[in-house]
Amino acid sequence: MQADFNLRMEGNEVGVLLRQYTSHKGGIKMIKALIWEAKCPFCRTKTEIKISAKGYENWIDGDSIQTAFPDMPAEDRELLVSGICYNCQEKIFTDDEEDDDDDRNDDDDCYNLRI
Repeated sequence: MQADFNLRMEGNEVGVLLRQYTSHKGGIKMIKALIWEAKCPFCRTKTEIKISAKGYENWIDGDSIQTAFPDMPAEDRELLVSGICYNCQEKIFTDDEEDDDDDRNDDDDCYNLRI
């Protein structure tokens, strides 16, 4: 199990595992947390984040990011998945104006055509 876990710690296109934090219990070395470094595809900023080893293992074994890291803020999960740094996430995902009117004219929708 330990060797298999270490083989999968090579990273992907958006990030790489840098370090691991371990503890010893009963003579067994246990990995508790990992440091993930992501490189933003937009601004190229490198960001480090501490993640749980168990969550990481569950994620790479096929769990969704939300299932693997249920207590992690959405911004941190986005960093893991896409590599997009916090500043770029704010620029991309923040709506500058309140869009109450939906910028759409319902009279122009295809299901509202008048003959």
